[in-house]
Amino acid sequence: MVDLQIKASWELGSGLRTLVHPRKLTDISQDSDDPDYWFQIVLERTGSHVTLDVIQVSQDESGETSHLLSSSPINYVNSDEESTILNLSPNDLIHIGGMSKQTRPNLISNGLSGCIHNLRVNHKPLGLWNFVGNEGCAPCVECADLNPEPSSGDLEYYFDGRGYAVVNRLQSKTFNPKFFDVSVQFRTLSENGLIFLVVNETIGQLISLELSNGKIVMQVWHKYNDIGNSLRIESGDVEGYNTGEWVNVRAVWVFQKGNQIGKLMIGKKADFTQEKKSQFPLSLDLYNAMYEIGGVSPTFDSSKWKQLISLNSFVGCMKNILINNSPYDPLSGNYFGVETPCGGKTIYVTSFAGNGFTEFANQPMEKNFKFGLSFKTLAPTGLLLLSTSSGSNTVNINTILNLQRKFEVITDSNNLA
Repeated sequence: MVDLQIKASWELGSGLRTLVHPRKLTDISQDSDDPDYWFQIVLERTGSHVTLDVIQVSQDESGETSHLLSSSPINYVNSDEESTILNLSPNDLIHIGGMSKQTRPNLISNGLSGCIHNLRVNHKPLGLWNFVGNEGCAPCVECADLNPEPSSGDLEYYFDGRGYAVVNRLQSKTFNPKFFDVSVQFRTLSENGLIFLVVNETIGQLISLELSNGKIVMQVWHKYNDIGNSLRIESGDVEGYNTGEWVNVRAVWVFQKGNQIGKLMIGKKADFTQEKKSQFPLSLDLYNAMYEIGGVSPTFDSSKWKQLISLNSFVGCMKNILINNSPYDPLSGNYFGVETPCGGKTIYVTSFAGNGFTEFANQPMEKNFKFGLSFKTLAPTGLLLLSTSSGSNTVNINTILNLQRKFEVITDSNNLA
């Protein structure tokens, strides 16, 4: 903080780079009646693209919850060649609120006078109590719990595609073995991903809700290899539900009068039903089962189920998760790669199965155009980037790995240097 403005600096080998956010902290705090005024600072860097934002935090009258107000990020973009790699070893330290008898050029020498709360590094919380050393630090009244969307009242959860959430069934609620109901709202751009799963590994019982090739699929199995009594309901021949828009889906299973009925309801219009008669009564033995949301934990034995369902972790947002009419919080149990709020998340890692693709708006390719990525693959060949325009300009980048380990760059343009 320099003259009540937030300044970000980084040096990666190409000289010192800086960003100074234009928002003066006094311009906000002087208009507030709250003496304990909080600000959220967000700094994100991908290669040579850096974003800095300073957001004011407003607390409600009770002081128990807070939410973010206006956002005005600023960006640093350099099209010239420059170093972008930050090499850190396990022995390197993160200095918070000051520096321990060390100095760096162009940095403020005195430490912060104030409070720091909810520190995250690379989207992972960093406990301020778990320090290597400290000097001049003391307890502080923390900021109220952050509610990202106070207007809607719906708490959203972001799943980054690498993780899962596992929660226990609410034992205080009565379990009906003849009925199961799960509903959730989600939005995603991914074609495949597990939304919900509950299993009984002993007998092979399963209820799942997933995205498969953009369609929503509900499955019910009562025991291993019992195809005759299993249900599989798909969302039909409609366009995929991975459009980035919110989708409200509900899956219901019920056994009554010798029939088992499965219903998959999407929004207010789509309703898909499957019904089967059974020669013997069916019931769910899921009283002590764990609920897997957005993915499965590392301890989950996927070998028994991978032929039936997609165990790809979900990428996107969820909210209003109801299981048998009881709300569930993915962060209340064991989880990884799940956080809140959801909006504005940057996806850094994605996977391709060899027959897919992703498209983005085209970018102008001037003389200083550059493109970079990190990837891993076992395939000998593969297309990394294809850029075309309405004219004849084409950039085509291929990779040939394994024995030859070569990169092939093909350009068809007289305008590219």
